[in-house]
Amino acid sequence: MSIVSKAWKIKFDGLLREELIPDFCQQKSKCLPEGFKEDSNRLEEEDCRYFLLAWESGIVRRVAPGKYQGPIESVVEHFFNHGPKSIEPRPYFLALEPFITFAALARLHYDHNWPTHCLATQSTDWAFDAVAYRPQSDAEHIAGEIKTTEQMMDRMIESMVDFGGRPEVQEPPSGPLQNAYRKVVGLRKRQAPIFWALGPSGYSRVFRVDYADDGFIELAETDAAILDY
Repeated sequence: MSIVSKAWKIKFDGLLREELIPDFCQQKSKCLPEGFKEDSNRLEEEDCRYFLLAWESGIVRRVAPGKYQGPIESVVEHFFNHGPKSIEPRPYFLALEPFITFAALARLHYDHNWPTHCLATQSTDWAFDAVAYRPQSDAEHIAGEIKTTEQMMDRMIESMVDFGGRPEVQEPPSGPLQNAYRKVVGLRKRQAPIFWALGPSGYSRVFRVDYADDGFIELAETDAAILDY
């Protein structure tokens, strides 16, 4: 990777050191800057770029030390996961998913012309990580889900396609299958016309969602242009 192609990563690392880590340590007991686990900082160049666009444009809103929200008030996002207080300094780790989530909102705004006031992290039932609403609507137009690896994302989509074709199936007890099942339930409830799955480094799959009266859902993969406002 060339020096030029690392520019966004370098800028992100500066933000991490100068603002995000001190802000988190202010909020979390026994966390000190030296407790950060460097190997957890695996955010890729492209994700750094879009997160920084979100940060600089105000798509990311700081609501309290270590706590952030999207343009529409919703659940609070945290940028770090922490270890036990018994270890000193208390270890903590970068949580990749919220960064990619805010990057998704920046993609919708900058690449697809969505007004920022139509964008949020987390749907009302926590089924989706990133959502876009049409004005004067409280049902998702774009229901977005973030995964931190391509493999996790592809397995989730495979399971969603399966559950969409079996409306009679019961919710799995836990794990990735339960997660995929709840996405399908969220789609059935509010009938978002678009489902968007986003992984690291811009790995993206976009679907038109077709609904039948008997509860069947079909995910038809399509071009990213459907994300346009």
